[in-house]
Formats: sequence, C-alpha cells, structure tokens
Amino acid sequence: MRLFPVLLLTALLAWLAAPGAEAQQRPEEFVYDADGPTLTAIRAEYGRDFRIFETDHFRVISDTSTRHHMVVTGQLEQFYQIVQPQLFVSDIPTTDVVLVDDGRDYEALIRARDLPTRSGYGLYDPNTRTIYVRLRQADGQESGVGPLFHMAMKVMLDADFSRGSLPRWIEKGFASLFEVGRIIGGQWVYGNPNPSWETSFRVAYEQGRVPSLMSLLSTPDSAFAVSAEQTNLIQNSGRSLFLYLLRFYEGDAIVRFIDLLRSGAGPATALADVTGLELPEIEEAWRDCIENFNFGGDYLYRGVHSVGLSLLEEGARLYPHYGNLQLALANEYLNRGRLDLAEKHARMALADRHLSFRQQANYVLGTSLIETDMQEAMQAYQMTIALQPWSERVLETPYRVLIKIFEATGEWERALALRKELDEILALDAQ
Repeated sequence: MRLFPVLLLTALLAWLAAPGAEAQQRPEEFVYDADGPTLTAIRAEYGRDFRIFETDHFRVISDTSTRHHMVVTGQLEQFYQIVQPQLFVSDIPTTDVVLVDDGRDYEALIRARDLPTRSGYGLYDPNTRTIYVRLRQADGQESGVGPLFHMAMKVMLDADFSRGSLPRWIEKGFASLFEVGRIIGGQWVYGNPNPSWETSFRVAYEQGRVPSLMSLLSTPDSAFAVSAEQTNLIQNSGRSLFLYLLRFYEGDAIVRFIDLLRSGAGPATALADVTGLELPEIEEAWRDCIENFNFGGDYLYRGVHSVGLSLLEEGARLYPHYGNLQLALANEYLNRGRLDLAEKHARMALADRHLSFRQQANYVLGTSLIETDMQEAMQAYQMTIALQPWSERVLETPYRVLIKIFEATGEWERALALRKELDEILALDAQ
C-alpha cells in the first residue's frame, strides 16, 4: 500500500509553496510500504534496525531514519523517472539498494558479501543487481545522495548497453556527471563540478597527467586495474569531458551522445557529431573548460574544508556564475555576521540555474534579511520550507521563525499548522 504523504505541506501549500510547486510530486508519493513478510525477511538478513521502502523500480533497504529513508527512496525513483526517458530506451529491472547509516557497518557488510572493500562511497554489483551505499564514511562524514544517483546511472547504462560493450571510462565518467545533481521541487538539476574530486584533478592537470583527448578516447578497461589513483584520474577526465558537453551544449548534447553510442558510433565520432568540431578543437575547448569551470570546484573544496574565507572570496570572484561556490561564501559571511555580503552572494547563488542546494541558499538569504526586510525574508523562508520535502537535511530555523511571526500577528491557524508540520518531520527524523 502507498504510504501516507506525511511530509506534504497540505494546508500550507496555498501560501507557502512557490508558484506551480503544488503541482510537483513529493518524494514520498513515489514510495510504497513493503508487506509484513518482506520486512521480516529483510530484518532477518540485515538486522532489526533495517526497514524496506519500495518504488516502481527500486527496493531500498536501510537503517537510516524513517524520514531520510523515505526522502532518499522517493528522490531515487523521481530521478529515474525524469532522467531515464531522456537518455535511455530500456527500462531497468527492479533493483535493490542497501543504504547503510554507519560507514563501519557498511564495510562489514561489503566484506561479508565478498565485494571490493575499496568501494569509496558505494558500489553497484551487477551480478545481484544491487546498489550498496553508505550515508556516512567511517570517520562520520556524510556522503549525501550523490553516490545513489551515480550508481543508479550505472544501472541504467547496464540496462541499455550489453555488458562490456561500453568502454569503462565512459561508464564511470558519465555516471560521475550526476553526483552533485539534486531533485529540487520535483525537477532534476545538474550541480557539477564536483568539489570532492576537483582538487586532486587540478593537481593532476597542472602536473600534465590528464590524458590527451585521443588517449582518453582509446583508454582500455585494463587501465583501471593499475591503481586507485589511475582509476580516479581516468574517471575524472571522463567526467570533465561530459561536463564540458553539458555546460557548452546543454542536456541535448549528452542525450545525442548516448544515442549515437547506442547506434554503434565510436566516442570520437559521437563527440564530433555533437559538437560540430574536429577533435583538436574539442580538446582545446575541453581543456579551457577544465581551467575555467572545473577549477571552481577546487576553490569550493579547499575553501570549505580549510574554512578559508579568502580562498572562497577569490574563487567567487573568478567564478561568479558558479552557484554552489557563491552559496558557500554567502554561508561563511552569514556565520561571521556580515549580513550584507551574505545577502549579496546568496542572490548570486540563486541566479545560477545549476545551483543544487537552492533550499540552503534561500535560508541564507532569509536569515541575512530578517532584520532589514521582513517581507522578503519571510518569502525566502517560505521557499526554504516549500523545498524541504526534497531535502535530506532538516532546516528548523525557518519553521520556528515563521511560527513566532504568525503567533505574534495572531495568525494562530498558520502557526499551528506549521508547528504540526515541523513536529511530524522531526518525529520521522528521530525514528
């Protein structure tokens, strides 16, 4: 049976949601509750803390919180239903996803199944048609939902192309293109570059280790057996090439590229067809993209992980249209109480249609305006709440501020409805 849509903003949609947002399906609307025998079998195999949620294409088994489990399951199905018809012909068979909360528990599970232990954020086992991912690394750092989109893309590629017919550099590089994307308001938004990879990729690029285009196009699958460093380099090179296609030729380019591969064209022929350029011209444009776009992810990664304000400022100046970087700087200014600059860079972030953390940007904008422009601050907070159903992370502040405002102005029904909504979310988050 379908789960009750407990996260829907039922009574609040008329005044909280953005224009048209009420027509978008929320993640939980894609989720079904498994029957009793199935749940019993899952707990017998994985442990009593695990539960299972199902969709039309996935069975997601997890010991994360009920809300996180539900949101991720619905997002995964929504991602599939948006992206698969654009890129692929063959529907995937039902695929199991095992999402483990603790990184050490994940590693134990992988070892018990005799799967590669150096699997990073997760892996896809095509033999059992199962995706394994961890919410947290062994050190407690959260992975987010990006690895799930990456692995789901591998499943789609596996369904559309016979095993081994697609060069591995294409498979891994193309799947990586989806790691920083997110479902926002029911829509898929690409969010590349991926800061987690860009710093090491920049070092390799500046050391001259990134392969030439001709070398990349002819990379044998055996190259992935050399070392983990070599694997990452090839994967990042492929990802950056597809990112070049995406950003300079839009989504139709990667759709056309996959269609040409499906028809039997080689990657060099497909690239030339999609871009209308000769290979030397493509290589020059690709390398320009690496320097003028991918490197922005390096600034974002180092700026956030070293809490380097000056590094974020420099990066934001060099890459003014990179929304995720502008948001990181806005958030840093907010934390330092520099509200005018937080507002400025939150607006710059929101101007990027590839911004994959739009909920957070609206939160920063609202908080930076709360003392100077209450009306716009409320609008920003309302948008934050309207996007909450698609976010794994709960932002409580907008709820609590709006509740206080409605109570202060005597709008008790709105305050009560909003408090009920927040209580339901937090209760599911604690289960």
